[in-house]
Amino acid sequence: MLGLLKRHEVQVLLKAGHKRTEVSRLTGISRSSVQRISAEATTEQFDDTAERLKRRIGRPSIVKGFWETISDILEKQPDLPSSDILRQVQNSGYRGGKTVLYAVVASLRRINSISMQNEAFEWMRAVQQNAISRSTLEKQLGHVMELRKLLKGMRNGPSPQRTKAMAVLFLERGIK
Repeated sequence: MLGLLKRHEVQVLLKAGHKRTEVSRLTGISRSSVQRISAEATTEQFDDTAERLKRRIGRPSIVKGFWETISDILEKQPDLPSSDILRQVQNSGYRGGKTVLYAVVASLRRINSISMQNEAFEWMRAVQQNAISRSTLEKQLGHVMELRKLLKGMRNGPSPQRTKAMAVLFLERGIK
């Protein structure tokens, strides 16, 4: 489907008096598409997604009928691998592809609180950008010898020194 904005462009050029072959050349759309668009009603809104739903354009989703089944499986076993969910859904009659099902599983799967890895990354980013005050860092890591030197090395030092400083601060903060 050509986007609504492109359709509008064709309609405006045709209304301005350009010939169909010229509109085709200017827009990069085939002459038959320009002819088809010229017979359509004037485009007044430009939301492609809403238009696709309104005109029922595209294939119906096979996996849509199994959303409840997938949701029930995830409620009972939230950490179940997607391949096992696929197997269970196939046993209940699903005949579609695995990629689409995996995408639905990913969208329905509950997002746990920030993982330790994300928390560590966010903390280190905040330290590097000076978003955490020195006093807060001294409260958290006051026991670390040469804390000021480590922070300075992490923020301003060469790459090996920054890496070493981050590793020391991670370990001292209890992040592995």
